[in-house]
Amino acid sequence: MTAPLTLAALGHLKLRHLRLLDLLARHGTLHRAAAQLHVSQPAVTGMLNDIEALFGVRLFTRSRQGVALSAAGTNLLGPVRTLLNEFEALQERVEEARAGGSRTLRIGAVPHVFAWLLPRLAERMAESGNIALQAFDGPSPTLLDLLLEGKLDCVIGRVTADWLLGDAARQIHFEPLYEETMVFVAGASHPVLKKRRLRYSDLITESWVLPTRASTTRRAFIEAFLHNGLTPPNPKLETSSFLYNVTVAATSSMLTLAPRTGTLPYQRQGLIALLDLRVDATPMAVNLVTRTNASTDPAIAALIDTVRSVVTQNAMSLTPGEGRAGRETSQASRTPS
Repeated sequence: MTAPLTLAALGHLKLRHLRLLDLLARHGTLHRAAAQLHVSQPAVTGMLNDIEALFGVRLFTRSRQGVALSAAGTNLLGPVRTLLNEFEALQERVEEARAGGSRTLRIGAVPHVFAWLLPRLAERMAESGNIALQAFDGPSPTLLDLLLEGKLDCVIGRVTADWLLGDAARQIHFEPLYEETMVFVAGASHPVLKKRRLRYSDLITESWVLPTRASTTRRAFIEAFLHNGLTPPNPKLETSSFLYNVTVAATSSMLTLAPRTGTLPYQRQGLIALLDLRVDATPMAVNLVTRTNASTDPAIAALIDTVRSVVTQNAMSLTPGEGRAGRETSQASRTPS
């Protein structure tokens, strides 16, 4: 029977042991891992044997083709990479302290959050004087994985039930910020804006620019048309971001679907208008997500408070209501189909 792994035993674990596990998982060969660590292949073999002896479990299977993660190795890889990223963050923190105590926080956000929340958040955080922000955009699942790995300090985006089924639920804390609704978008002078009592059937023959099928926005587009008994039209153009789609809609005859808050800056500049037709799709919950121990960090705690404050101060903008050419309009009388 293998003895329990104690903290004292873990004291024998070195940073290069963690790097070795990560490199073997990435490259799949002892030779390439040895080259990256600038040691011999026999030395790498010995290090791996030592790690497995310490953990009391086989982490990699060996073959003539190389090495592959075992089930136990796969289970440990996430925490190993998180520790490596935490060491990297520690190094950055030391450098920041040497430079005078300033701090850089890394935020991941879905693209439509960039359009309205990030500018306001950056301005507010700048008032603190010693906290700077690095922002990264991407789909929520990718950003959440980076958060778990320690490469981001917080994420503003979606948290799905599927994503929470694994160990992630114990490693993160999330709170709802607001609900995002979708809107149909056209260029400011598009002929469809002149049509009275617009119906879904009127949109079937229009040209569309849309995100890819895997996106939340595209699924909302499909849901809305199906809800009204219609087959969703196929787009003439697909892109990877709603920002591209809104730009195309603003400068062409194509229509698009986009998260409402993300369109606000473009509406206020007179570049686009919203169709006077409700999108019959489930609103998307936008959450603030951090690792469970993040609130003990004063800088991250300040960031969390500032995000909440910005959302509260912009509550009116987060409530659906801006319509054609950016004018306020009620959605209650919109015709579904």
